[in-house]
Amino acid sequence: VLDESRVYALGAEGKLHCLALSDGSLHWQRDLHADYQVEPSIYGVGASPLIEGDLLIVNLGGKPAAGIVALDKSTDHTVWRATEHHASYTMPRAATIHDQRCLFVLTAEGLVALRPTSGELLWTVPFQSKADQGVNATSPIVVDDKIVISAYALGCLCLRVLPGGDYEELWHRRRSLD
Repeated sequence: VLDESRVYALGAEGKLHCLALSDGSLHWQRDLHADYQVEPSIYGVGASPLIEGDLLIVNLGGKPAAGIVALDKSTDHTVWRATEHHASYTMPRAATIHDQRCLFVLTAEGLVALRPTSGELLWTVPFQSKADQGVNATSPIVVDDKIVISAYALGCLCLRVLPGGDYEELWHRRRSLD
């Protein structure tokens, strides 16, 4: 992922590097799998981090309570951790809905909504691929106050975020976009 003068690269083994965009020199690096006790997965890391303000947000699947992690993008220090969920292969998404900034992450277990500055959990919607060795691998799509997710053998789900911060299911098509 690119941000102003830096490049953030997360490799298949969980090694995160922050490099200068101009010449590739190293600003910092972390072994996220070692730092957060991430269990090896069948396919390795496959999701890009998200830059949200001064944070670098990673769908990580670590422990304890490090399913989703926010790092200071300048220093690599952990700002917050959230959930016990396993990682998926999806990039987090951030959006402003009803004047509130929200973060949406489709983990291995389902869709998680968080406050991006604090990692406060708003809600979770179970949505886990049912196939053996199946993974969630499509990033959430956010348009206005709607979120669309899909998963293998589950189909496609559309939610609406309500003004109070909760959500409602608009539709679920089990044989579409799975």
